Amino acid sequence: MTTVTLRKSGNSLNFNCPKDIVAAVNLREGDKMHISVVHGRIVLTPFDPDFEKAMEAIDDAAHRYRNAYAELSKK
Repeated sequence: MTTVTLRKSGNSLNFNCPKDIVAAVNLREGDKMHISVVHGRIVLTPFDPDFEKAMEAIDDAAHRYRNAYAELSKK
């Protein structure tokens, strides 16, 4: 486990990503990252616009066909 220190920059808090972490996930300067909170933990993942579009389509289908999914889940 690596420990980083948060530093204030304007109204935000920042940290430097250690070189070994950058290399492990093949990050480069300018890459976009997606940050979210899952079960009280910060999750930082490389941003993938195609994946984001796919997830939006799944959310749309789940909402539109929620009754069908509910029936299918009973079986």
